[in-house]
Amino acid sequence: MRHNQPPIIKFVIPALPGFFTLSPLLDEPNRQVVEASKEPIVGWAVDELNVVYPMSPIALELDAGPTLCPDGTVLDVTGQWESLDAWLAEQKSKREVLY
Repeated sequence: MRHNQPPIIKFVIPALPGFFTLSPLLDEPNRQVVEASKEPIVGWAVDELNVVYPMSPIALELDAGPTLCPDGTVLDVTGQWESLDAWLAEQKSKREVLY
């Protein structure tokens, strides 16, 4: 991306079923992670720098979180987890350190 300008998308390809972007859901009174929010990925947008962005049914996800893959693994720029439960457990432990 160029200095706070939206990316210039070259093309979009459809995503296979079973891909989701993840974000932790918090229990408001305690601010603890209780679950994962899953937003389906319906396509992949590729920009002029060949950066790939997931697309939800609503929008291009420029700040997308980790990706849940159809095989159950979770991928992110910061790491890889063997399952959604493993990713969620790490999010819960990180949150406990903050509070």
